Amino acid sequence: KTLDRNIYANLPSVVGANHIYGRVISGTIVTLTNAGTIACNMDSGNVFTLSTTAAVGNVQINATGGVAGQKVTFIITDDATGGHVVTFGTNFKSKGTLTGVVSKTAVLEFTFDGTTWWESTTRVVELS
Repeated sequence: KTLDRNIYANLPSVVGANHIYGRVISGTIVTLTNAGTIACNMDSGNVFTLSTTAAVGNVQINATGGVAGQKVTFIITDDATGGHVVTFGTNFKSKGTLTGVVSKTAVLEFTFDGTTWWESTTRVVELS
């Protein structure tokens, strides 16, 4: 028998700056459109940004897609009005409701087990 040493033969092709591992995409930052309810397709990237606004108010993020073992980061920036509440849908296990602070950014990280997105870290940082 011959051992096939081309371990990359069955991997999907790489397009542009994105690198695909399984179905998880790295190198892609997805800007979410601020709305009362946001459907976030986790197959579209691993980093998601959201800027909350007074015009929309509170936000709920719901996840679709994803692959077990995938890690995602949400970068959520509150506007100059502040106090906007961000909640996560039923397939998230978050550490609780995120209440925005005027002109600050929160960074939240989640890991997917195939069913549930588990929050692993949260940080609030100053805007420059």
